[in-house]
Amino acid sequence: MKISRRAFNKLIPTGYLALSTNQLSYALENSHQEMNYIQINMFGSPSRWYFDSILKPYDESPFVSKNKMITTSFSSDGINFKSEYKTIKYKGLNVPRLWNEKLISSKEKLSSIFDQALIVRGCDMILDGHENISRKLVTPFQGGESLTGRLTDLSNTPLPTVQFLQESSPLSSTPGAFSSKQNKAAINLFENQDYFEAIFIDSPKIQDKPKQFIKRINKMFGITELTLNRLSKLNQLDIQALKKNYEKKLNSYNDLIAKCRHNFKNLLVFSNPISGYKINKKEYDSTEIILNAVGPYHSDGKVILDNDLLTALDTIVFPRLADQFAMTELLMENKLTKSFVLMLLPPEEILFKKITNLDNLQFKSQNSKNVVGLRDPSLIFEESINFTFDTHDHGLALEYLINNAFFYTLANCIDQFRAFLKDNNSFDQSLIHIVSEFERTPKYNLAGSDHGFQGHTSTFIGGMFKDLSLTGNIVTNSRSKHVLNNDNGTWGMASPIKGLGNRTISYRNVLNSICDILKVPRMSKTDASLIFKEKNYWKPIFKAENIADG
Repeated sequence: MKISRRAFNKLIPTGYLALSTNQLSYALENSHQEMNYIQINMFGSPSRWYFDSILKPYDESPFVSKNKMITTSFSSDGINFKSEYKTIKYKGLNVPRLWNEKLISSKEKLSSIFDQALIVRGCDMILDGHENISRKLVTPFQGGESLTGRLTDLSNTPLPTVQFLQESSPLSSTPGAFSSKQNKAAINLFENQDYFEAIFIDSPKIQDKPKQFIKRINKMFGITELTLNRLSKLNQLDIQALKKNYEKKLNSYNDLIAKCRHNFKNLLVFSNPISGYKINKKEYDSTEIILNAVGPYHSDGKVILDNDLLTALDTIVFPRLADQFAMTELLMENKLTKSFVLMLLPPEEILFKKITNLDNLQFKSQNSKNVVGLRDPSLIFEESINFTFDTHDHGLALEYLINNAFFYTLANCIDQFRAFLKDNNSFDQSLIHIVSEFERTPKYNLAGSDHGFQGHTSTFIGGMFKDLSLTGNIVTNSRSKHVLNNDNGTWGMASPIKGLGNRTISYRNVLNSICDILKVPRMSKTDASLIFKEKNYWKPIFKAENIADG
């Protein structure tokens, strides 16, 4: 039986722990089995060829290595460096070397988190811009209904979608695109908030005693016992027990992250030395632009001179990473919501002992050659660098160091979260979506990388996949006829698929595929899904190919 919002609001104050009229009516009228959707969003777009962007999937796949920034193996003595794109073989695919590392909790290889996964690559996002593309990750049409809004409207859980926001772009990115046809609002948790306090303490709650409340609402509206039990549960939440459980989960993730930090120096990807730039050592035949000479060691107008860059990882911090996973677990465990957006923050407090400003460097003549020297030798200092996923001005050495550390830590958190889902018999009903706006195109001087919006990768993990699979075509080498014309070789730029009418994958294809998995109506009526179901498992329709660029 439907009741008016006005009448219902007289009984229940609005707030996070109050059910809306539409949630009640949906719970009464639908037997839809909800699934969990957990979007892990790296706003800013780190270089994902270290982690889950598969650039040379098969031995026969053409691959052009033209830019040394596209690498999975890097070493440096501060004078010369070696950078290669190396892979390992896993389930028939050539995958990044990081997959060979051992996870902390499960003791399995990192590759195990992808045992049941689908990686979609080669998706053309059409237009550039962090915010525009980030919003597109849940909304196929500007200003229209979002995937997260639809999941909230169809949900019979007490809470709507919960979104953990980034400080750098809180509501102009994915969370700000939340739109519900039933005019509901998401729960937005800001970076500086206490997540537990914001949801369980600060939000309004049903003030009436449960039994009295149930009797009144049942008498007036004839609500079924199923929904009454759900309302009663909200009243009876043991806040202290919840807090204790949250703190336990938070401590567990914080301990895991600390173990990751302790283990960085044992990783295979860091087995070779990585030194900062050596002043007065490398000789050049001619005077170049300073940035071109020191590009790999550049970081936002500064140059790193440390002898061992790995020591900087001793102080690295991953802000709110543990908090986001712990709160997601808590809310799922108590069946309070099934839809989440985790906007991950980039690493901070990376301490380097020897740094100088780029403008403190100059070319000097030495033995009829040119070397890079200091204008003022006293201007070498210690500084903590806050990394950004949008690495326009972070050079190869720093990118390699921090991205490998970040993705290794993230993989361990996903591994622990995956174990939680399996322990709660929820893995088969949960879709983990790892996403960022776009790929990256490296700069020729290795001093940073730019937006590769003509390519995008979405990785999905869940029990609805039988094995690891890959779909999507990419260009082997981009050429001048394209917008991104640096001739960078293979970096993930989308290429057309014959089965899609010789079109590249659109993100609407990706969203419709998500809808199919989550068992909700598709977001776009005209765009095909990329998957099909066979014996209860989802599989890609198209095999991934690397296409020579004509």
